[in-house]
Amino acid sequence: MTALPTQRGQNSGASALGQSISLFGSIVQPFVSALGVLYIFGLLLINIDLARYRVVNLDLARPEYVLAGLLWVLAIVPSGVIWLACLHSARERTRRREFGLGIVFAVLGLFTAISFPAGMLTAFSGASAAGVFWPIFLSHVTTFVVNVGLLSIAVAVGGLPPTSTAEIAQLDRSARLLLGAVLALGMTVAFVVLLGAYATFSYPYLPKMMGGGRKPFVELMLSSSATKQWDALNIPISPDRMTVGPLVLLFESQQVLVVTQRTARVWPIPLELPRPAIALERGRVAAVIYTDAAPPSIIIKAAP
Repeated sequence: MTALPTQRGQNSGASALGQSISLFGSIVQPFVSALGVLYIFGLLLINIDLARYRVVNLDLARPEYVLAGLLWVLAIVPSGVIWLACLHSARERTRRREFGLGIVFAVLGLFTAISFPAGMLTAFSGASAAGVFWPIFLSHVTTFVVNVGLLSIAVAVGGLPPTSTAEIAQLDRSARLLLGAVLALGMTVAFVVLLGAYATFSYPYLPKMMGGGRKPFVELMLSSSATKQWDALNIPISPDRMTVGPLVLLFESQQVLVVTQRTARVWPIPLELPRPAIALERGRVAAVIYTDAAPPSIIIKAAP
């Protein structure tokens, strides 16, 4: 008889522990799921950026993917929310035949959804000089013009029939499958276009510590003098043939350093034309000098 209270205590303790674990799992699961989504966004974003240099980075163990995805979400989502809210207000005013207020809301929303986030990203880019500010600002503006344009198309398409679940339920099975496939394809294309616009026009100008993709300028000190074959790479080589650069460092791994030459801007189009990338084995590089830091910082790379 005395064992029953002890057994009840053990059962209640196990039940409390199980509830605590379940509660902890319900809290952590959304957080982990969100990190996974941000990781996928960042992985796609960084590889779209590198694809312009004909390079793909398949190194999956890179925390920067999450940071890059987070910055993309923080940049794109507020712009979209502002535009959709102002667009909804403009349509409501138009239905009430308040055409003047409708136009005001539409113009105000368009200006805010594009210029405000573009100005914020330009400030984060560190473009304070007049000769640098406007090209970078226009580049960021292009990203949010694409964002607003895609949302406007989505709103217009969403107003086409069938517009309610009741109307969709009346369709036969093949028609519903076709409609779902078209919507899935449209959303995928819009997502890729939006991600590509950000990767092309905004991501390259944002600092890495914030989740951006600004590439540092480096000089590479070689472990042995460059042979004549290096001349075919058409990269700057010092007279003693022990240093190459300045070059743009695209990314580095334990095996290689991937670099390219300085890019050329097409003006007035806010777009840079990347040059082909060059992969150098770690064993050929003795040190990396980051020339765009003040003063230059040198990180010694031990040859394997």
